[in-house]
Amino acid sequence: MKDWAVTCNHNWSVVCNAGFGAASLGFMNDLDSDKAAKCAIMIAQGINDVQWALDELGDNGSWGEGVDYSQYGFLHLVKFIAALVESTGDDCGFIDFEPLKNNA
Repeated sequence: MKDWAVTCNHNWSVVCNAGFGAASLGFMNDLDSDKAAKCAIMIAQGINDVQWALDELGDNGSWGEGVDYSQYGFLHLVKFIAALVESTGDDCGFIDFEPLKNNA
């Protein structure tokens, strides 16, 4: 997960990191320990690397790519956050991130 799509600062970071993270959460309990460990790494990277894009949110929640890309990207992030909460009971601080709350 070191490709431009996960370390960029636009909607692809949100879409890819959230997608990889949510998929990994969904699969990891059904895999052997080696593959589950790789899923755990992808989840942690997704949580960390989505910050590349979240750092671009304005204090008021504005998104430089406009409303459509904001809606598209953050729909995926909301699904990832929901999967985190459902699987681990922890939103990893996303819900309290003020610019993200303002974006909603």
